[in-house]
Amino acid sequence: MHKLTNLEAQRVIAVLEDAVERIGLLSHIPLKPDLDLLSRIDDLGLKDATKQQWQVEERHRLLERCPYDDGKDTKPESVSSQMTSTIRNLCRNLKKDENISLVKARNLPTSSTLLVHQQCLNSLMQIMFRQLSTTVNPRFG
Repeated sequence: MHKLTNLEAQRVIAVLEDAVERIGLLSHIPLKPDLDLLSRIDDLGLKDATKQQWQVEERHRLLERCPYDDGKDTKPESVSSQMTSTIRNLCRNLKKDENISLVKARNLPTSSTLLVHQQCLNSLMQIMFRQLSTTVNPRFG
């Protein structure tokens, strides 16, 4: 088995940390459209990203119920690609301090599924950090 260089190990940990952070951000967005939340958001980028996320999630739910629709916009690959893009955009907008504090201030119940995923990724990150710190090949790092 090849050992990772120090740089590769740091990159693995950075990717896991980013995933944990993004899940934490997304856990503050309600699963279903919340007009009260939208009315409190002043940032147009965040407002549009939130609306778009809800639309893509609705398409995904419809696709799960009726998987044989021939529509171009409802193919699993298309919806998955749209989901990736909207999540990335939503996280980018949420990372602005004023945006995330506004959403957190609403004290909405966070998604328990996302919190479980966040905890699992956090545990994995800690395990990986311990493992990678002992398997790093210092000659190349």
